[in-house]
Formats: sequence, C-alpha cells, structure tokens
Amino acid sequence: MDRIKYTYENLIRHSNSICITSRKSLRHDIDKIKGVFSFLDHHFSYLEGLPKSLQKNVKMALSCRFINHLFSYLTLVERGLYFDAAICLRSVTEVIAMYWLVCVDEASACLYNDEKSPRPVEIRRKLESLGCDITDIKDAYGTLSGISHVGNRNDSLHIDWIGTGRDGLLQVGGGENTKRQKQMLEEINRALLLFIRYEDQYEISRSE
Repeated sequence: MDRIKYTYENLIRHSNSICITSRKSLRHDIDKIKGVFSFLDHHFSYLEGLPKSLQKNVKMALSCRFINHLFSYLTLVERGLYFDAAICLRSVTEVIAMYWLVCVDEASACLYNDEKSPRPVEIRRKLESLGCDITDIKDAYGTLSGISHVGNRNDSLHIDWIGTGRDGLLQVGGGENTKRQKQMLEEINRALLLFIRYEDQYEISRSE
C-alpha cells in the first residue's frame, strides 16, 4: 500500500473535508456560537463610540485580538486541529487578563504600548493586588500551557485510537472527533463571559 503523501494540496483537501463534515455535525453548536460573535460586534461598536483616550484605544486593540483568537480557535476546532486550537485559547486567556487590568486600572493601558510588555504572571499578580479573582484565568492558563508542551499524555490528541487503544492513526492535518469538538466549542461562550467580567457596562449573573 502506497504511503499517504502529506503535500500542501492533499492537506488542504483533507482539512476542507473535515471542516465541511464538522459544520454539518456541529450545526446546532455553531449556531449558538454565532451569538457570541454578534455580541462582540456590538461590543466593538460600543468601544468605537467612547470618547478618545488611551484606554479606549487599548480596549479596541485587545478586543480585536480577542475576536481574532476566538475565530482562529473556532476554525481550528472545526478542522480537528486540537493542539493548535488549545494554543489559541491560551492566547485568549492572556488577552482576557490584560483586558481586565485595563478595565479596573485605566493607568495600566500605558503598559500595552511599552516595548516589553509584562509577562502573563506579572499581569495576574497585578490583578490580584487590585482585588480581582484570577482563579478562572490562572487555572485555564495552567491547563492550556500543559496541553501545549511537547511530550506528555496530551500528545494523544492527534491520534485516532483503534480498538483497545494500543494502536492508532496519526491525524496529520487534523481529524474529526465530534464529542471532543463539542466540548471545545463550549469554551468560546465561557471565554466571552470571562472577557467582559470587569467591563462596567455589562451585568453578568452567575449561577451557583
């Protein structure tokens, strides 16, 4: 049997096929996610209408990055590229932390334009000192960083296990897994709720 060739053309064909199939099987899940991006569109419009300030500019830049990371995450999940999606979500978590800081401490907006921005851990410490509960973003960042490291049990995310799990196929270019995709897509709504937690114009109710 001839070896499968992982040429650019074959990878594109394979990836597009997974995406088309995923969008059909995840139709209801994706319909829910459309509301997230509609909300972010309104949020961006709200920021555009604010008086000119450094805080406004930084919030708009961070919102742009947040939207792009979320869209990239969605695209990668649809195509079955789970490691790459997790790395996007880790970047989303970093953006959330910086957005929180700019919301609760307007003067911190100047940090965004510094030649060397603060490390994520420094931003989280600053948030803690301001009385913010960083448990959610700290836990998420730790988990996602662990997934992105090379050579651990999470490396099985790109293996399609056969039978008892002793043999598997490497999913070069991605692989469909509806159950995993559904679980990962739920993170998009969670990320949005975290993003706007310290934005004064929104009121978020949390169920216990």
